[in-house]
Amino acid sequence: MTARRPPGESDEARAPGLRGRRFRLLPVRPAHYPALYDLTVEENVAFRWRHRGFVPTFDQFVRSFNASVLIQFVVVPVAEPSQVAGLVVAYNANLVDQVAYLAIVSAPGIGAGVLEGMVLFIRYLFWYWPLRKLYFEMPEFNLEQFRGAVRAGLLVEEARLTDCVYLHNRFWDKLILSLTRDTADTLGPRFETLLQS
Repeated sequence: MTARRPPGESDEARAPGLRGRRFRLLPVRPAHYPALYDLTVEENVAFRWRHRGFVPTFDQFVRSFNASVLIQFVVVPVAEPSQVAGLVVAYNANLVDQVAYLAIVSAPGIGAGVLEGMVLFIRYLFWYWPLRKLYFEMPEFNLEQFRGAVRAGLLVEEARLTDCVYLHNRFWDKLILSLTRDTADTLGPRFETLLQS
């Protein structure tokens, strides 16, 4: 598969930036682990994220941190690079089928702003790997955070596992949404705006 370039862009094209207007992506360092641990076990985040109610010890968290991960970055505000605002992760990559799963977690109070970090990350993934599609796997109660992107056709529901996830006295569906390279390329500058709407 040959990488496609936008019209008029030369072979000398620059790599995608890891810095946006408000947020930037940094490689994860051991110094980030305490803040990332605190973030992923924080009560308003934990039930939406990987461990969903299980609280690992710090050592368990560190040992499992890179399991099945293709690449991940810490999301930090440009103005305060020592503050961990979130984490973006590509995992369960299948480079034969050219797909990977994408996850994002953001600190309480940051809100949709950290989605800028996700946009930077998606561009990075499509630049460096011959991925056709990114999957977002989530419990149905997380869908509201991505509702605008679904309405705009940016994310497409590909699968729904009914009554799959238990939380707060009921079962919720598990959804698998997808974003294709072609969709991301077509949107260009509108990509971030639609993702956050």
